[in-house]
Amino acid sequence: MTNYICPGERIQAVAGSGGVTSGSIVFIGNIRAVAITSAAETEVYTAMVEGVFEIAKETGAITIGQALYVTSTGTITATASGNKFVGFAYEAAASGDATGKLLLCGDCGPGTGAAVAMLVELLLQMLSLR
Repeated sequence: MTNYICPGERIQAVAGSGGVTSGSIVFIGNIRAVAITSAAETEVYTAMVEGVFEIAKETGAITIGQALYVTSTGTITATASGNKFVGFAYEAAASGDATGKLLLCGDCGPGTGAAVAMLVELLLQMLSLR
């Protein structure tokens, strides 16, 4: 195939005002990602658009497959109001847990939560059979 470029799980972008810290949730246009390198303003950084990441979360329980949103402070929450959709819960987290596991999938939107939850549950079941 002559038009193949790359797998597409990583993207590079120029850091905006304030720069970017590795491990933080970033939006590159409408692309949701997690930075895997840090960069000062105007420097290039790399971000992942797919995968599972442990991210600081707000107080409140989350369930596997639940839609997650990023707050203005960069933490994840199950609360949609006033926040931006970012991905899905890879596993459940208790209300008092400091972090949650965020599943980024490049072509997923908030309406696909049930399908993602089913796929994650199937993957977890498969892994437990090993």
